Amino acid sequence: VRRVDGHGIPGGALFTMQVQGTGTVVIKTHGTPVVLPVTPTTFADCNAVVAWSAASQVIVSSQVRLRRNADPGHSGETVNLQFRGAPGNFIVVQPYEV
Repeated sequence: VRRVDGHGIPGGALFTMQVQGTGTVVIKTHGTPVVLPVTPTTFADCNAVVAWSAASQVIVSSQVRLRRNADPGHSGETVNLQFRGAPGNFIVVQPYEV
């Protein structure tokens, strides 16, 4: 287990941890977790993300909207994480915001 230095994730996480090696990792979530494949347009709410594959590139994406209802598909979140990576990468999200 290794702490990954950086600015953390907006919304609460002060740092992230990288886990590698043999064995089992148990992740506890509120609700049944959802595993999503990483594509060039995979976005997730930073409060719902629980884990992601180490080869994924994480980009903090902030959206500034003058009107919240301007885009019918807009989630209302101002900060999201965008994930990029080769096929086979994934993210794990919980269906509940902390």
